[in-house]
Amino acid sequence: MLKKRLISILFCIVFIFIFWAQKSFSEPVVIGALWDLSGPEAQIGLCALQAARQAINNINSQGGIDGRPLKLYVADTAGSKKQLLIGAQVLVYQKHVLAILGPIHPELIKPLWNFCSIHQVPLIITCGDKNIFPIAGRSIYWIFSVSPPKSTIMKAIYRAIAKQGFKKAGILIESNKQDEEDSLWLRGYGLQYRIDIMGIKEFSPTDTDMTPQFKTLLSEGAQVVICWARSSKMNYVCQSAISTGATIAISPYTFNSVIPYNLSDLDMISALPPVLAPNLLDSNSTSNVPISLFYSQVKIRIEDVGPFGIMAAGCAWDGINLFTKAALATDYLTRGDIRESLESLKEPYIGVMGTFLPYKQDHCGLEVTSLLSLHWYDGMWHKIMSSINEY
Repeated sequence: MLKKRLISILFCIVFIFIFWAQKSFSEPVVIGALWDLSGPEAQIGLCALQAARQAINNINSQGGIDGRPLKLYVADTAGSKKQLLIGAQVLVYQKHVLAILGPIHPELIKPLWNFCSIHQVPLIITCGDKNIFPIAGRSIYWIFSVSPPKSTIMKAIYRAIAKQGFKKAGILIESNKQDEEDSLWLRGYGLQYRIDIMGIKEFSPTDTDMTPQFKTLLSEGAQVVICWARSSKMNYVCQSAISTGATIAISPYTFNSVIPYNLSDLDMISALPPVLAPNLLDSNSTSNVPISLFYSQVKIRIEDVGPFGIMAAGCAWDGINLFTKAALATDYLTRGDIRESLESLKEPYIGVMGTFLPYKQDHCGLEVTSLLSLHWYDGMWHKIMSSINEY
């Protein structure tokens, strides 16, 4: 009798285990996103959503995450901090997502950063140029990014300047508290790339003509002027550069305001994510496969949605794929295990925004050399070719 009872108990345990295992392996792996799907920036948010859905379709068609489908829940932030935090609460405590992607507005990064840090949820940032490394006690423990950070962009711009053969640069920067800090970074990276900084000139937030500053920097010997300012000021910067014949270097985050595609007289250097210039990739570039897959599946064009729309889609695509890479590399799918896996990937993730390998001191880990060194003249982008040693 005891033997039969033990056998029955063992059978029940095995049955329960098999039932639990089947249920566990059939349940989806859930990830959340916080993007604008309504309001002034809805088009950008919809670009991100379209790319994320296509990335998930592609992943699930290849078996998902160890046989489990990946599922996306999205909350509409509508450009509002209140909506952002309400959506975050729903995603974390009702949908039980393992990680969050977002936002669309750089202004919403800080509240989402704080929320995810407090509630211990991995966040993969999909906009803005925030550096994701610890500064002055700021914790990055739960925070990651696939949006090119300021530090990498600055380095990539200097790399492009050096490849072009320039040795002397000036800096034109908007006079505000944030840009004072950026000025220090710009000067420091200039030394790293052996570029002499001939001078630094400022302009006020109300200035619309920077011609005097350009003339001074050029007279001091600058071969190129690095222009660092808010997007809303870049049209004035570019018009002043054209009037003085200056070659400028700018961040890709300013393109929506600059609209260089209509400024045929502008002479400009920048460093772009591969997704913004797919036709200029080397034939042997490791980015060719993900770029080709992205454009064939997402089906958006820069002519229709602009550079910011493409970058939002690219960040969403890379965010989904980076999460998947981390999920496949860990034995357990908890928020803590995903966080640890993101920080300790053995191989880089090659995406459409660049090549990423996050590590403890840099939770973006974007490789400088994965951004394209480009020169805009005669109304189009040209790849900068150089035989100089890489820095």
